[in-house]
Amino acid sequence: MSTRLCAATIILLLISSARASDADNADDTYKQGLAKLREAQTDHAALVPAVKLLAKAAALFEKVGAEPKVTEINSCLYWAKKRMTLADTKLLEEPEAVKKLDEVIKPLAGTDAKTMLEKAEAFAAKAEPLLAAVRLFEVADRFPDSTEGKKAMGLCLTAMAKIGSEQLAVYKPATTDGRAFIQSEPPGAAILVVADDGAKDTGKRTPSLIDLPKGAQTIELRLKGWKPVRQALQIGETVIKPERIVLSAPTTQIDVLYEPGWTVFVDGKFAKASGSRNAETPCTVELPLGSHELGLAKEGFLDIKQRFETIEGGVKGSGGTFSNSLEIKARPSKGTSVLANIALKDKIVGKWKSAQYGPWTISFNPEKNEFILYSEGVRISSTASKIIDANTVVFRWVHNDIMVMTFENEKPYVSCYQPAQKLEVPQDVQCGWKQVFQRP
Repeated sequence: MSTRLCAATIILLLISSARASDADNADDTYKQGLAKLREAQTDHAALVPAVKLLAKAAALFEKVGAEPKVTEINSCLYWAKKRMTLADTKLLEEPEAVKKLDEVIKPLAGTDAKTMLEKAEAFAAKAEPLLAAVRLFEVADRFPDSTEGKKAMGLCLTAMAKIGSEQLAVYKPATTDGRAFIQSEPPGAAILVVADDGAKDTGKRTPSLIDLPKGAQTIELRLKGWKPVRQALQIGETVIKPERIVLSAPTTQIDVLYEPGWTVFVDGKFAKASGSRNAETPCTVELPLGSHELGLAKEGFLDIKQRFETIEGGVKGSGGTFSNSLEIKARPSKGTSVLANIALKDKIVGKWKSAQYGPWTISFNPEKNEFILYSEGVRISSTASKIIDANTVVFRWVHNDIMVMTFENEKPYVSCYQPAQKLEVPQDVQCGWKQVFQRP
């Protein structure tokens, strides 16, 4: 009997130990996921890694039956899902993470807005601003037209305004510290020391001489209206002076949704798509925060334009809400696109030269909305020209050959093809010649 009791006790101890280990792993994974989620507020690239870690943490907490933690993480995943773009979806290749995101976005059976808001408010009262905003946002987004949903959105926006303003621990220099002279552009950025237990404030702003522990260290610069930036340093016996750290304006990524094949412009310029060279609908583009004009262009159709505003999280909606996508509702109309040619004008208009054929000149006729190519004073293009994308423009010669001007790394080269039956870049015809163009 005692032998059986001893064996049972051992089994219970092993189970208890395994659960404790799972709980520790879950907690560590959750902390890593939260760190990435915080980073994603200013660096969108951290969002997908955050989702992977949070989905893993949720599975571990489910295993040990920690339902409050699972609920907390599900809110984080709901928040992340609403910020994910088409490009993010392609990067998220882990089936379990994809499955988890699909689960958290579903309607919650048996849950009413009042109960959910009460729980969210109780949680937010004790949580850091980001987690408070995350939890409240889920209530607001699930019940947007309810009194509780509108209240939750107001509380969410209040919490979001507090993100980054938390009181940080102060770094206390030691007598054994080394020193570094830190500069930034623009100046005036707060200098923080990044440690395992979080960021600590040095109390200094750039440019400043700061004390840091010797060895490998990481600092973070923060300045309102600019993206936080981290810099790795190696602190030694002598004062180090790293290169000036350049801050960049905050941006957000949004999906531009419209029927396939339209070139995307933002504020009259070719948009840069995430993950590819050309911004063509549907696609994900990265934009600075503020007001913008979206333009869509396609050969044979009139341009489509729409004003919008980007804030942290995506496109600003009514009542302070935001979305990670901009869906264009306008119907296409037959006509001539002006936007594509105007946007490319500054890039190619002017004088060029090639080693074999000498000087060339490209001009633009706004009345006819066309580019004209000259060589040695002889016009060699007809009225037809076509914009393929931000890096390729096509001219038809008077004798019906095709000339293609393509930019690679901002340096153009020109190819001549023959014969040419259509005004497009030939894929399977032999190139007659190719010349690199340079500015004289």
